Amino acid sequence: MLMERYALLAPTSRWPAKQWPADRFAQLAKALLDQGVRVVLVGAASERAQVAPLLDLAQSNDRVLDLIGKTSLAHLMGVIERAALVVANDSAALHIAVGFNRPLVALYGPTRVHRVGPYRRERDVIQHVSPGDVFDHKSPASVAMMQRISADEVIRAAIHRLKQ
Repeated sequence: MLMERYALLAPTSRWPAKQWPADRFAQLAKALLDQGVRVVLVGAASERAQVAPLLDLAQSNDRVLDLIGKTSLAHLMGVIERAALVVANDSAALHIAVGFNRPLVALYGPTRVHRVGPYRRERDVIQHVSPGDVFDHKSPASVAMMQRISADEVIRAAIHRLKQ
């Protein structure tokens, strides 16, 4: 059982256009570790290949706990409920965090936040929409929307929420 303060990262998605780059998640994890916050990784076992930089970090740093593919839904909910912060792509973990009213940084690409974003938590969303963007998470062209989110802005938002 985790007793220490931790940030939960949910870096995976079934759809490439809903995936923030794994190397940026790794930068975020390192910044959180530098703040003295432990990092917990969650996701589906079938999505492990998406996050190699994070798995490498987990292997080299015992303050990063790799739970990707290792939780039941009930276990996932329990880990999210106790997190000091949740940073997630548009995923089930993000919406569970909303249900438990956890501090949150929600990373959105080609999803209409006003329709299916985190319920009453639009202030926690980072999304950069440009003219001509197509809101289709199945379109390879939509990957660009997640690419626009910088590591620096997510790190700033995460640290800000941890201090609240």
